[in-house]
Amino acid sequence: MMSRQQVVSKPYSYPLRKSRIKMPLVKVRVAVSNLQTGRMVSFEETCRIDTGFDSDLFVPEYHISEAQSVGVTPSSSNITLADGQKVPTRICLGHITNINGFVFPQPGIEVLLYLRGNPPYGFLGLGVLKSWLVKLDGPKQCFDVYC
Repeated sequence: MMSRQQVVSKPYSYPLRKSRIKMPLVKVRVAVSNLQTGRMVSFEETCRIDTGFDSDLFVPEYHISEAQSVGVTPSSSNITLADGQKVPTRICLGHITNINGFVFPQPGIEVLLYLRGNPPYGFLGLGVLKSWLVKLDGPKQCFDVYC
């Protein structure tokens, strides 16, 4: 059996001050690099562990300006929502370098970064989670992630 490293173990938390629903939330640090110039920018986003999101990482679109600050222009694309509706979005490559203080070896985990709207938190989806062990315990309202 392969040995896994624990990335995070914590109770669910409230995404918003007025929210009554606790969720599995993590702090994700993402780096976006311009491969032509070698310039890089990183930012942190609170993300919900979301097994219903099929791709890698979804963050608010205000992070587009951070990517552009190093000369990366996210491409236009579409994303299909849970109800089947296709909506426009912007995408670029990034690397997850840190989740809740767990630092991944450089350059990090390569992800397709979706930038759209202004949600109160991002989504860490199955594109990343599928190769990890994720234990969501709803009754105890806690979760564990192992890579």
